[in-house]
This record gives sequence, structure tokens and C-alpha cells, in this order.
Amino acid sequence: DDVALKLVDASGIKEAVVEDHTVSININQVGYLKDSVKIAMSNSSKVGDSFKVVDVKSGKTCFEGKYDTEVYSRGAGENVVRGDFSAVKEEGTYRIEDATGSSYEFKVNDKVYNDLLKDAFRFLYTQRCGIEIEEKYAGSYAHKPCHTGEATIYGTNNKKKVIGGWHDAGDYGRYVVPGAVTVADLFLAYEDARELWDSKWGDSMDIPESGNGIPDILDEAKYELDWMLMMQDEASGGVYHKITCREFPGFVMPEEETEELVLSPISNTATADFAAVMAKASVIYKDIEPKFASNCLSAAKKAWKQHRSDRDLRIRMISLPENILTCVTRMRDTGHLWNSILQLVMRLMRNITEASLISMSKMAMAGQMFQAMEIKHISVWISPSRKRSM
Repeated sequence: DDVALKLVDASGIKEAVVEDHTVSININQVGYLKDSVKIAMSNSSKVGDSFKVVDVKSGKTCFEGKYDTEVYSRGAGENVVRGDFSAVKEEGTYRIEDATGSSYEFKVNDKVYNDLLKDAFRFLYTQRCGIEIEEKYAGSYAHKPCHTGEATIYGTNNKKKVIGGWHDAGDYGRYVVPGAVTVADLFLAYEDARELWDSKWGDSMDIPESGNGIPDILDEAKYELDWMLMMQDEASGGVYHKITCREFPGFVMPEEETEELVLSPISNTATADFAAVMAKASVIYKDIEPKFASNCLSAAKKAWKQHRSDRDLRIRMISLPENILTCVTRMRDTGHLWNSILQLVMRLMRNITEASLISMSKMAMAGQMFQAMEIKHISVWISPSRKRSM
């Protein structure tokens, strides 16, 4: 229905008072280690030349300092001043004050970063699609199950069940390419600190799988990999680029996006990324979940075979189809770079030693052979030795 509002009496209106909550003093809100370098920055023209550090509990000033001469920050695109308060080493909660006002409060102690890794890691749980995100794990980010219906394969009337994975960025689409790169990063983090992740701490990240005897970082990676396996076309071995609705839903909860789900066409980008990360997964999970590792290797081989046999898929530049307005992306093949990524999978099909297998997988995922980058929504693999401009 059409609704119109008309003001008939304006006598009681009071003018709104807008308060300025701008904080001009920038500090590390996570906090500082006691012996670390501590720098405050300000971009205000009214900052003055001095500042002080105040103990929040006592209200007493514990340090006074001078700002450096104003300089232009290319990163910020503006003039800034810096204040060094590294001399503050006493454990406590502080704020910085100058002529513009106060900074946010911050802590100084040697445990300020203890929960940072855990908090960063647990973000991925809150991005999970297809299941209930429980309040005891996600707090205010909890939500009901979402996107549990079948998806329509673009250009057909065929349906496919593709449930799970992580929501992308700030929307609810699920994309193979960013997913593969993120899982690769998790694998690198696991291998770089395997002793830590294999400890009791690594199985206590407060996700539903915690305590199951498997490092939580691998549990979380597997949640995405399980979804990626559904994104592979059973007949051809190619991999659908993404699953979204036809348009972004606006600012709604995930379970409130109920429009038709659509699988965008198979792409070279998704197929190659899928092949590489599945090959790596076959190594990571070999002794942890052998059956799953075997499935990953089989899927990698199938994707590689499809990519090698479908010349049109490998050489063409395509745009996402019409009427799919969720992130317009071009998928461009980069010739010898694709050959590099696929050689990894090809070698995995041969009889090689376990040491060689692990070495090649590490080399691929670490970016010594190539690096995965997303630049202005153009997905491209870049070799450090032969960088190409787009």
C-alpha cells in the first residue's frame, strides 16, 4: 500500500544535536607488549606539539612526550605526526591525550596478542554457510541455517545440491577461487607451526569440532573443501566458478536471502585452483583422514584431466553470464602459468616418493612457483619470475 506522512504541528520539534566522536589519535587498539616500540599517530591540524600517556585506573599522567615534525604519509594520503611512547613499559590500561582529546584505551602487557590468532581464526566459523551458527561459538554473529536449497546450473533447468562452504567477503556468495586460496593459507599456517596446531591448544579454538583430536585449523579447512568437492561437475571434472543468487540481497541475515541459487559456469580459474588445493589436501590429510585424502586426490586428477582436455576452457577469456550481478569477474588464462599449476597435479599421478610429494605441494602452495592474487576482481596466477601486467 502507498503510505504518506504529513507533519501538521512542528511546534514541539527540537533541533538535533550531533556530537563529534571523531578520535584523532591513532593507536594499536589490540595493545602493546611491554618492551615493544609504541607509536601514536595523529592527522589533526589541531594536535599541538605534545601528548601525554594517562593511566586509566589512577588517572595519573605516567609519560609526556613530543610529536615529531609533521610529515606526509603516502599510505594515508595525508599529513601526520608521530609520538613515541615506548618508554611506557609498566603493565596497565592507558589512553593518550593531546590538544584534540583522547585516544581509545589500550593495554600494555605481554599477553595482549595471546587471543589474537584465535580470534582471527574463528572468523571463518562465523562465515560458514548451510548450518546453524551457534551463539555459544559466534556470539552476536549467530544465525539460523541458510542457503540449504538446490542450485540451478546456469543456462539449464538442472539442479545441483551444493551446501556448505564459507560466505565470501561481505556478501553471501561462495566462490571457489578465494576459497582455494584461503585453504592454501591455512595449510601453510599449519605446516609453519605444526607443533603448535597439533598440541591441545590447536584443538581448542572454540568451534564445534574442537576436542575431536584433529587440529581445528584442518577441521575448518575441511569444511570449505567438502563444499568445493560439491562444486565439481561429476561428468566432466570441471569446477563451477561460484554459487550466488542473481543479485546481492542487501543488508539481511543469511537465512533471509531466499532467492534462487545459481551455479555460474565452469571456469578455468576455478578448475585449476581446485586441482592444486585438492592435491595439497591429499598430502595434508593422508594420515589424518585417509579416505578424505584419497577423495581429494581423485578430484584433483579429474579436474586436471578436464583442464588439459578442454582446450577452449583453457584459452578463452570469459565474463560471468548476463543477469548474474554478484561480482562481475573475468577469468583469464595465463598460458605457461596454468601449465605450472597443472604440472603439480600431473606429477601427483605418478609414482613418486612421499618426500617429493610434500616438497612439490609446499612449493606450489607457498607461491615459490606461483602466487594467487585477486586484483580488481580479475583472478590471475602470477609467477614471481615472470610477472605480467594486466
